Amino acid sequence: MTVEQQFQNKAYQRLVTENVRDVIWTIDLKSGNFTYFSPSVEIFLGYTSQEAVGLKVEQILTPESCTKAILFFSEELEKQKTITPEMPARNVAVELEHIRKDGSRVWAELNVVFLRDEHGDLSELLGITRDISDRKRAEDALRQSEEKYRSILENIQDGYMEIDLAGNFIFVNNACTGMLGYSLEEMAGMNYRQYTSPETAKKMFDFFHEVYLSGQPGKLMDYEVIRKDGSIGNHEMSVSLIRDLDGKPIGFRGVARDVTKRKRSEEALRQSEEKYRSILDNIEDGYFECDLRGNLTFFNNSFSRIWGYPRDELLGMNNRDYTTEESSKRAYETFSRIYLSGSPGRISDYEIIRKDGTIRILEIYASLMRDTRGDPCGFRGIARDITERKRLENQFHQAQKMESVGTLAGGIAHDFNNLLMGILGNISLMLINRDEQDKDYERLKNIEEYVMRGSELTKRMLGFARGGKYEVKPTDLRMFIIKSSEMFGRTKKEIQIHRKFAEDLWTVEVDQGQMEQVLLNLFVNAWQAMPEGGHLYLSGVNVELGPADVEPFGIEPGRYVKIVVSDTGTGMDETTQRRIFDPFFTTKDRSRGTGLGLASVYGIMKNHGGFITVESSVGEGSSFYLYMPASYKKVKKDKTIHDKIKQGEGKVLLVDDEKMIIDIGTEMLNKMGYIVVTACDGNQAVEMYQANKDTIDLVILDMIMPGIGGGQTYDALKEINAGVKVLLSSGYSRSDQAEEILNKGCNGFIQKPFDMKDLSRKIEKILKKKAVI
Repeated sequence: MTVEQQFQNKAYQRLVTENVRDVIWTIDLKSGNFTYFSPSVEIFLGYTSQEAVGLKVEQILTPESCTKAILFFSEELEKQKTITPEMPARNVAVELEHIRKDGSRVWAELNVVFLRDEHGDLSELLGITRDISDRKRAEDALRQSEEKYRSILENIQDGYMEIDLAGNFIFVNNACTGMLGYSLEEMAGMNYRQYTSPETAKKMFDFFHEVYLSGQPGKLMDYEVIRKDGSIGNHEMSVSLIRDLDGKPIGFRGVARDVTKRKRSEEALRQSEEKYRSILDNIEDGYFECDLRGNLTFFNNSFSRIWGYPRDELLGMNNRDYTTEESSKRAYETFSRIYLSGSPGRISDYEIIRKDGTIRILEIYASLMRDTRGDPCGFRGIARDITERKRLENQFHQAQKMESVGTLAGGIAHDFNNLLMGILGNISLMLINRDEQDKDYERLKNIEEYVMRGSELTKRMLGFARGGKYEVKPTDLRMFIIKSSEMFGRTKKEIQIHRKFAEDLWTVEVDQGQMEQVLLNLFVNAWQAMPEGGHLYLSGVNVELGPADVEPFGIEPGRYVKIVVSDTGTGMDETTQRRIFDPFFTTKDRSRGTGLGLASVYGIMKNHGGFITVESSVGEGSSFYLYMPASYKKVKKDKTIHDKIKQGEGKVLLVDDEKMIIDIGTEMLNKMGYIVVTACDGNQAVEMYQANKDTIDLVILDMIMPGIGGGQTYDALKEINAGVKVLLSSGYSRSDQAEEILNKGCNGFIQKPFDMKDLSRKIEKILKKKAVI
């Protein structure tokens, strides 16, 4: 039996259809009903052959596939009608999604043939259905994978490319075109040499060649590209080989990243770091960073300079290694607060010990440093050296303190001088008609001596009071100090005195009595610091002081004479130096000093428009530096003063608010031969002078009075008579107020207490002068 005969045999056909895995089925074209399903339909759709025969097409196909099937078979049916029965049957195929009995879905490929009956008419549709679900799933997975990776390639910011071995682009993603500024169409087939410089092209060729030879992926860092608009960009690229199915290299695939912004940021960061490093290295303040334990990790040049250590020694050093115990404790407390609160903090008066052992005072401003996670990792801060500022503040506070105490002392001295004036005036009157044989003469002279000693004490008090000058005149300070030191040296043989002065030492205007007091106090202070004897060094030079030099002392810059008094005595510690010029402060027993000596020196120097400073160390002696403003005036020789009362004649107006001074002054002037009229305040003095201006030859005017003072009274007298002669009198020393009155034309100044001899000489000197109008 031939094969054709075997297929025509019904039994053989059934054997084949019932044992193949594909589903064989037939549909009657007239009714559209299934007429046969092979048993394998149960495996494919879950229906038995008998169940399946009774089903409609729409029951086993999804709606989409049912529509597709109707359209597909209708078109094929029309095509089959155009074929003659003699022509062989045409096999067609279609893929449809089926619905199984359990509701699940499967894909199948249908191969169908249109069959004809014995009359040659189209009567039946024969189909073979093959389950392609696995293939469809694989195709869907592949499609989804391709879509996924294409989506990734199209959406990543990095450029993806594939190029052939000649360097021509086969494929690029959108990011790649954006990085170079070209469209996809423009980049198709473009060679990498078209957007790079010759140097970069050679660099890329060498790179691709190395990847080709090694077969290993590579990375090209930082190469320049030329965009379509001519701008320059910076890229980096990772590349690997593309191989065909036989493993033969056919091109390259790569990922390029535009690092232009990063490069610019890195450059900007580098420039910023250089800029701020330059700033840090050039600021005066010290900048530092340390870890949480206090070990230095970074600092600028100024920090190293302030500490006095080289950088290599200071790096890693702990703050406890260069601070005093007290400062270390305060630093720990401050940094602990900063750590716990996260807020910046300040350490004032932070003492450090430099490498050379000297101590500096700093002000520290610090804040917390955090790492990238926000966790505390250390501290950063600014250290400012305020040693000089603290010194100037101390000097300023000293000046303020002396100002206040001086004002108090001046008031006390003024009142005390008025009392002494009354006593001394009465003594002078009592001594006029007594000779040395008189039984009371010696006692009266002793009282006079005691009064003068009391007057010296008030002069010391006024020495540090505001405006403590008496009679100022141009002085050769060099000769003045030499004479004063020679006199002191004759009484203290155990002290060797060394002198060194500039020959052209400038002239100064001083009250010689007060300057003698300054020198004597300094000489005695040096002698007491050298109980076993020693050396006293005296020197003087001319100096020019600038604004910064004089600012702490509130005086004008300019020409000054600098006098240095140094000894080799016991010296002083810093605590003593800070109080050395305080009134009533003394390191000696009260029986050896009052504590007014150096205080009066300070006040006298201040009132002469100068200042004094001290440098000392325990066991190394002390040096006092005196600065006095220089004068262009010439030194005049002193005239010999005859020690006797000068008699005179004329009328004197005596003005004072103290009745005691009026009474004793009137009697003293009468004894000298003068007619006296009196006034107890400024208003009365002006009225008195207005009424007697033609007969009054001299006005003795108290400077400090209630109501209108001496200055206003003098102005009023000058308005009445521009040539009025006035002798200014005060229990205060020659202050700025007195100087102002004298500069207006007042004829002289006399300090209370005074005796008849002093007063008579002053009056005689004024009355002999011609009036200046």
